[in-house]
Amino acid sequence: MSDWLAKRREYEEERARAAGMERVADPPESVRAAVPDSLARPRNEGMYETFEDDAYAYRAVSTGDDCVFFRARKSDYYTTTRNAGVCPDCQSTVRRSADEPFLACRRCEWTVGHRLWRWIRYPSWISYLATSVRG
Repeated sequence: MSDWLAKRREYEEERARAAGMERVADPPESVRAAVPDSLARPRNEGMYETFEDDAYAYRAVSTGDDCVFFRARKSDYYTTTRNAGVCPDCQSTVRRSADEPFLACRRCEWTVGHRLWRWIRYPSWISYLATSVRG
């Protein structure tokens, strides 16, 4: 392995660790099969693609002659907003529909935030109260 390639691999590892990811020596076969052959070519050094399975988001980073894989839990990799995100318990994608006052997971019944803070932090309670008072 050339010195330049070793430095590049070290740089990519630091960058992935800064994003909260850990290096994986043997990713699942479904993730390895999804990586295009063009990613492991010498002119694509430093380029990466992101893949998902049930619980993790994987990043395949090209180092010139090979790919290095990193992973993070989907709830750590993606941000959760007041309308959409990833459930931290079951790692499924969640979305708030128009008739729901809060972001909730239909798979495991997780609801965003603590009960009291939920009403303060996610101000959809104003529209919720307005529709219930009119109701």
